[in-house]
Amino acid sequence: MSKPRENTIIYDRRFECQRCGFCCSEMGPIYPSADEVCILAKYFGISEFAFAIRYLREVYDLQTGMYKIAFKSDSSNINGRGCIFYRDNSCAIYNSPRIEVCKVFPLNHFDLDSKQWERNFILNGKPFCAGIGIGREWSLDEIKDIKNAYPNVGIKTKTQINPSTG
Repeated sequence: MSKPRENTIIYDRRFECQRCGFCCSEMGPIYPSADEVCILAKYFGISEFAFAIRYLREVYDLQTGMYKIAFKSDSSNINGRGCIFYRDNSCAIYNSPRIEVCKVFPLNHFDLDSKQWERNFILNGKPFCAGIGIGREWSLDEIKDIKNAYPNVGIKTKTQINPSTG
């Protein structure tokens, strides 16, 4: 792991994962798509129903007034954030067909139009992710290619949604 550069700014496109686990444990619920649920169930060799019972939960989204399907949180995480597959400071399914958001994080939070990190991704002038400002610099074209390869990740993410029953 590289040492972070001083004064990391919101325009910095350097990134190298620091394996801190913040994205897996503290960012919030992780929402798999219906297709990703099917792929992971097949990977585990269980039915989608069994996968849903073991690994999924409904999360109420105040912004949309709807319930969304998310991974259960890590059992030690009392705030309900994070992912059930985050164990012992690593992803238990890292070498599996992980969901798209996990494959592209944090680059999905880089706004190509403004050439900086999204405002909701900045806290006290620095991005949430500890790996930003460390490692090699990603070109705008590389980030664009990643975003094009995973069009359902980011603001336009298609999650499993059910109307509020409340």
